[in-house]
Amino acid sequence: MRALLACLALVAACAPAPLADESTTGAEAPSPEAPTVESLFLHVDEERPCLLVARDGAYTAGRPLETAVRPRPPFPEGLRAHLTPPPGGFVLYTLYGRFGAGELSLTAVTRHAPPIGPVFALLLAGDGAYLGKPHEDLEGPFDRHALPGALASIGIAEDALVAVVPRAHTSADELAEALALLDALGAEPVLALPLPPETRHRAVAPDATSGGTCGAAPALEGEPGEPAPHELREVVARFSAAAAECRKGTASYEAARGGALELRVRVGGDGTVGDVCVERDSIGDVALRDCALRAAREIRFESAGALELRVPLRFKRDERDRARGLCASP
Repeated sequence: MRALLACLALVAACAPAPLADESTTGAEAPSPEAPTVESLFLHVDEERPCLLVARDGAYTAGRPLETAVRPRPPFPEGLRAHLTPPPGGFVLYTLYGRFGAGELSLTAVTRHAPPIGPVFALLLAGDGAYLGKPHEDLEGPFDRHALPGALASIGIAEDALVAVVPRAHTSADELAEALALLDALGAEPVLALPLPPETRHRAVAPDATSGGTCGAAPALEGEPGEPAPHELREVVARFSAAAAECRKGTASYEAARGGALELRVRVGGDGTVGDVCVERDSIGDVALRDCALRAAREIRFESAGALELRVPLRFKRDERDRARGLCASP
């Protein structure tokens, strides 16, 4: 369940990098036999719930490259152009939308679960690793010995989404080492690439979310009803199934993130719904809410009598695309 970005960025040539010196410093490039990040992700033999698959002392990619930005930027030769001067924060574009704020523009190029926690950036640059938060200057460089402590001190933990930015010749071993550190912290990694500094985006105003909300409730009309417990359970079960179908029909970040939706349903003396409205909505997806309201209006009770029901619906986070950094080959 994803929403395409509200903008399409026009991408020119750009650049990424490993925990060794950049090519501009005179360091040797990896040998032709050594797999690099760029070569690994050209082909995915079997899709797995992780970015890299350890197999007989080597690595293969576990996820295909996918991005909401067209065309997808190339794996850059280095990251120096994106780190000088140090950018004040970063923006990450994903299939769920835009997250963060700052001068460095990144695009996720693998799938991930809808973010519910903070977003971070981990850039594997030539002189070490750099860490970033939205709105803040990047920190670094950190060598491989200092990186574990830096990841923990910046606040990376469970529910965090970390945009891991390599360069074209970052070695598979180096990427695997960084991903293993994120796995140990419980964070979710997503492979990301930098966009050109001149990238611009078009902001879209958010949808209004107040339609269908409850106001003051007039008194119930007619004799109060008392449905049998089994009938109430059956009606609520049918409505819950209809609400689940509503979620399948919407493709927004808000719906994928999940939350609670509570409806107030008033049933007339003939068993049909006379009024339905939203008491509480922590999701904020207009299409999901409107569909749930329509489904509630289809509720029917066989027993007569006026009723007022509070129907709470909880939607779990869609974690089907959640990825780990590393997994072992079966």
